[in-house]
Amino acid sequence: MSSISKILSELHNTVLKSLKEDSNIKNCIASIYDHLPKNPSLPYISMRIVDYQEISLMPESVLKAKLVFGIYSFHMQSLFEIMENVGKVVSSLNFKHLDYKAVLLNNGTAGQHDDVLYALMNFNILLKEKCDRI
Repeated sequence: MSSISKILSELHNTVLKSLKEDSNIKNCIASIYDHLPKNPSLPYISMRIVDYQEISLMPESVLKAKLVFGIYSFHMQSLFEIMENVGKVVSSLNFKHLDYKAVLLNNGTAGQHDDVLYALMNFNILLKEKCDRI
């Protein structure tokens, strides 16, 4: 498997690009961040890779990366709509050099702080390099 940092970088860039290009998400959020500014505009999505692990499956290796999406909104309906669209985007990513499988984990959370509603969505992404077999 090529450099783990290269694969994680491709994952990060592909997910951000896909989220920013999705028309359903663009219609219901103010911005998408990978690094939060001091005063973000609501509603917004933040995304980060919080963990990764290389799993050796002879003769190949698979990289398991955990993605966490923070979704923040003033309205419950828009929060659910954004969550649904994030799930669709993550399930239909298109990588140039990688095969993948996305698994939504059952340990997300939702809550409220002052007037802001939030939800955390956790995904395990399994990645491996594409084989060019004939």
